[in-house]
Amino acid sequence: MIAQLRTSTHGIGALGKVDKVYLDNTNILYNLSDGREDIGTVRETFFFNQMRVGHEVLSSPVSDFLIEGKTFEVGGRRKGFDQLKGVTDDKRFRVLEPRLSAIPRRAAGRRGPPRCRAPAPGGRSAP
Repeated sequence: MIAQLRTSTHGIGALGKVDKVYLDNTNILYNLSDGREDIGTVRETFFFNQMRVGHEVLSSPVSDFLIEGKTFEVGGRRKGFDQLKGVTDDKRFRVLEPRLSAIPRRAAGRRGPPRCRAPAPGGRSAP
């Protein structure tokens, strides 16, 4: 039901070092909220839930997450690199929410499927 984001401390010291506690997934978050869930928490919960499947996700001292030595900052479209100052370019990443307008119109359901031509009699395609 919950997921714990820990620091990089190892051994017995890691038992009490939980940096953040997230609900296991966003469905639980939406069900327990009163309709005013923080969108930043939703984004971070989703990212953490997806990335912890194949990676060890740790708390970053300068940003949201540290995965395999790389720093990730989760945010909206206007999120900049301000929080990631001091982290080298090849080790810092922003995870941004996509804009709906960036999705192709067909994928967003604004147009029907592409038209297909029916084969001509005799099994050949019409020109």
